[in-house]
Amino acid sequence: MSITMQDVLKLSALKGCQILAGQSALQKTVASVSVLEYSKPTIVQSEIYQHIRFSNDEIVLTAFASVRDDVAAQCRNIETLAAAGEIGIILFYVGIIIPEVDPAVIDLANRLNFLIVMMPKNAPELTYSSVISEILFSVYNDQITNPNFASEIVEKVSKMPKSRRNLNTVLRLLSDQLKVSLALIDARKNIVCAENWPRTNQINWLDWMGDNQPDLSEVSFYQDKLGSSEEWQLAILKEQGQMTQLIHQRILETVRIALNLWGEDVSRDSPTAQLISAIMQARYQRAMQLAKQCHLNVHNFTTLLILNGRAVSMWSQRDIRQFAADIEPFIGPCLCEYYHDDIVVITTTKNAVSDEREALQQHLESYRSSSKDELVSVSFNHLDSLKQLTAAYEQAADSFTALQLIFPSRQSFNSGDIEFGHHCQSMVSQETSWLAARVQRLERLNADLQQTLLTFLLDDNRNIELTAGDLFVHPNTVKYRLKKLDQYFGFKVGRMPESLELYQLAACLRIMRGHA
Repeated sequence: MSITMQDVLKLSALKGCQILAGQSALQKTVASVSVLEYSKPTIVQSEIYQHIRFSNDEIVLTAFASVRDDVAAQCRNIETLAAAGEIGIILFYVGIIIPEVDPAVIDLANRLNFLIVMMPKNAPELTYSSVISEILFSVYNDQITNPNFASEIVEKVSKMPKSRRNLNTVLRLLSDQLKVSLALIDARKNIVCAENWPRTNQINWLDWMGDNQPDLSEVSFYQDKLGSSEEWQLAILKEQGQMTQLIHQRILETVRIALNLWGEDVSRDSPTAQLISAIMQARYQRAMQLAKQCHLNVHNFTTLLILNGRAVSMWSQRDIRQFAADIEPFIGPCLCEYYHDDIVVITTTKNAVSDEREALQQHLESYRSSSKDELVSVSFNHLDSLKQLTAAYEQAADSFTALQLIFPSRQSFNSGDIEFGHHCQSMVSQETSWLAARVQRLERLNADLQQTLLTFLLDDNRNIELTAGDLFVHPNTVKYRLKKLDQYFGFKVGRMPESLELYQLAACLRIMRGHA
């Protein structure tokens, strides 16, 4: 059993609250509460967010005090929190700080499946502390009365995006729930992943694993083998008090299950393969350790290139090394390794990105032409942190299918394409009446006009000659059809910004047809 948002809303401290958006999030598990104190989207807020390890089971309290008159900023906060995996927000002091919740904020939250709970309006007597204490007390009681958390944590991680299904996520959930520090150590005495409680705690795990342990008078330390071999060991550090034998065994059980499910990525021999795996799985402490072993500065990792396709799945390690050498003139020295079914490339020099991107794309074309299968590339530039690298890969993985439906003839994408595909996919998944009405208008067009519209906007960058070639018709035929489309929509199709919404609707239509 676990506490869900549906349970939270029954607590006395939330009496009279109202759900404004994100009904589907009510079944999500709640394990922690946070406060959004600084909600103004600035460089300062971005810097703060870079250092926060957001949790997928956290609800956020806020009043949007610093952006009370800025609806766009409120929306950007919701986008940021939703992308980080937060459940939603509990909004305080509506009618006092912000007069009303703007419909644009509600619409965005619904599209993102992001929960907005509004506390009673015009109620200055409400306090954050009463809500925080009652939620955390319920969570604590549930953890005490239901210590069999192994299956719950494994199930929760299994439902996360692919890049988060890893041992580091499991350790983080255990650490947050039980208020303990944990480290997984391999047979070579390398720290594969570790989570400290509290987060600011500085622990030299190798000292604890050795013969000269620090003072044990105020802490409890446990060191266990996982299985009959010497391959894995788990270290557990609990400050202020002993840990019950039952909780100890449940932790070991959880990590053993996680190792069976997700342990293969951490047992690769190549340090660079392990480094890329650690970054993609948000195991940043392990990534820093591996980067140091490889004499690399993680602050120089600014460009991400992902190659996907059956062609790359046939590459040998020699092929990968050769590819890395071939693209070095365009992006500089780089890490290049398999990760799952992709080839992942990360630059290792701060100023690696040059003006040679077009040449790089031409080089990728030569690889495509030499292989029988399609080779699709996705590139991200100007990434400022390991966290941004992880987020970029995750967003690419989530949006890749939608992009291929929107642009079936494209084989090269960038961060803007990924963001566009992600937004269109979110619009389609919401199934709003607004989208249905507008897409229906497109579907009322006859087959020739529909095909011309989609090809002209999405495939051929509004080029009449290219559209005619792809449709095997004369350019004058395309011009005639576009004039009919101009009359139908009431503006010149292809002219921006008038056609921006139409471009997006065309993309949504292709996604909807692909799902059908």
